[in-house]
Amino acid sequence: MTISLKNITNIESHNTACLIVPVLTNSVLSSQSQVIDKACNGDLSKLLKRGDISGKAGESLLIPTVDALKAERILLLGCDDGKNLSRATFDKIANTLLVELNKINIKNATLLTDDLTVAYEDSAWVT
Repeated sequence: MTISLKNITNIESHNTACLIVPVLTNSVLSSQSQVIDKACNGDLSKLLKRGDISGKAGESLLIPTVDALKAERILLLGCDDGKNLSRATFDKIANTLLVELNKINIKNATLLTDDLTVAYEDSAWVT
């Protein structure tokens, strides 16, 4: 699996095998995730309202096809509140991400990290 870090300005047209979209506590979408939701005509919000994922660290939900984006699929990833995560919580999120990507044999993926911070670490630590 290839993991690359780069700044993506137009996420809707980003080509990737899997776009990893953070879901925050109480089924809240991060700011970049809201852009994705809008491009998908609110489909992510519908899944959240239905209760398919709540945002708790360790949860995930794979959306296998996405017509509105260049990404082949979306992985919704529970990230608690996303702010000042403990290293243990961040490790749990990262482990969930890797397990889910390995299940479906993903070769490359993009994680939206816009609203994720780890306590006592700068934003570069997350990426």
